[in-house]
Amino acid sequence: MFFYTQEQRSSSCIQQKTFSSKNIADKRKYLEEILAAVGMCMDVLHSSHSKMEIVAEFGKLLHETWMLKRSLGSGVSSPCIDRLYETARDCGAYGGKVCGAGGGGFIFFCVPEDAQNAVRKKLTELGALEIHIKFSRAPSRILFAS
Repeated sequence: MFFYTQEQRSSSCIQQKTFSSKNIADKRKYLEEILAAVGMCMDVLHSSHSKMEIVAEFGKLLHETWMLKRSLGSGVSSPCIDRLYETARDCGAYGGKVCGAGGGGFIFFCVPEDAQNAVRKKLTELGALEIHIKFSRAPSRILFAS
């Protein structure tokens, strides 16, 4: 599930605060762990597990990488994002991640089908806009939210 937080931010400002020349060495461990998770995600996506097992495992890895990404700096998350994330998890989402630099914009969740209505209802009540997406081998297309 994909939601627009309705929070706008400057990606470059967040990146400058998160990765200053003074703290980049301190962030290396977290970045290496996030990079290692990419390989684990690829393994899950290419596994012979059922669709539901893949969603669960992928969601758990997303949760782990989101926790790592959040620890990179205070601007990566926000009270709104934290509320949306915790609400989605309370409703049954396995995990999720804010796209891009963080601080606002879009948030993606892996949610089992039986929990999707609860996540949709609660996050919409909190002001998030659901964006319907489909996976395709074709290039990305223009997003439209009304």
